[in-house]
Amino acid sequence: MTTKKDATIDAVAALAGVSRATVSRVLNRSAYVSADVAKKVCAAIEATNYMPNAQARLLAGGRRKAVVLVYPAVPFPPTWHFYQTETGVIRGCSVYGFNQKTLLLAPEDLTYHDQLLAPDFLNECEGLILTPPFADDARLIQKLEARGVSVALIAAGSATRRLRPGVGLDDEAAGFAIAEHLISLGHKRFGFIEGMTDHVSAFERLNGVLRGLSTHGIDHSQLLSVPGALTFETGISGFEAIQTSGFAPTAIICANDEMAAGALRSAYAYGLNVPRDISIVGFDDAPFARLLSPPLTTVSQGVVELAMRSVTLILEMVKGQTPSNELTPPQIVLRESTAAPR
Repeated sequence: MTTKKDATIDAVAALAGVSRATVSRVLNRSAYVSADVAKKVCAAIEATNYMPNAQARLLAGGRRKAVVLVYPAVPFPPTWHFYQTETGVIRGCSVYGFNQKTLLLAPEDLTYHDQLLAPDFLNECEGLILTPPFADDARLIQKLEARGVSVALIAAGSATRRLRPGVGLDDEAAGFAIAEHLISLGHKRFGFIEGMTDHVSAFERLNGVLRGLSTHGIDHSQLLSVPGALTFETGISGFEAIQTSGFAPTAIICANDEMAAGALRSAYAYGLNVPRDISIVGFDDAPFARLLSPPLTTVSQGVVELAMRSVTLILEMVKGQTPSNELTPPQIVLRESTAAPR
């Protein structure tokens, strides 16, 4: 049998008993190839492993199924993270010949279980890619697994990472690294603006910060954590809540860059200079982070690349493989929004 390494379009054509041009037409889903010929060519593709088995199977079915990105619908503009995630999934689907669909669901409405488990919907899916908070919903993940659905997780918390394959940043390690950086500058009092209450990975970032404080003998009472929702507006309100509390931290850590941008805006409204009067840190390394004044110290996690990899995990599952969870180590991007406290 022709191996994957040496498989060529000519080998496929020879095995199927057709011309190279006919193989090309089948690969491009031309309407000028009969169903019987298309099946022969797809069988030869499978046998030679000329292209991913999943794509050959989709071609054999006469149409491509969709990889569905499931993302929370929120009552405010989607974050930069959403657009980068969707871009990565679209690119991955393009590489492997899948259709791509983005499904926005309200996470507070548990009818999303019924929507994602509907037989007609699942029949259209090659696999589902779940983002938080859906990636942290163990009951949903177990129900989908029982239905035999290929599921990949993006940025799942530690509790659900063991259930299905996925990709993400080591958020706890990222929080620890940020704390280490700030403590090395001399900071000893901190504010933290949280993510949404059901966003587990954002709280793992907070846990990492707290571990960093403990490692350096700083009591947890030296950190004030306030609610946020990963938006520019909650960065403003979170900063104001810390500022009016009387706690007076010298550094504020935000669970994402949108909130860090809001915190910067609020700092200037209070007449504070960043970083002379207060340091501010974000997460994600959004493209706008380097354009802020001052440019934002943050954590890079390669969102597009992670999202593309999630599509590869779906493909591997379709092919009968059992991929594992993959956590990327954090990379701190040092810019001018952090400095030693006055």
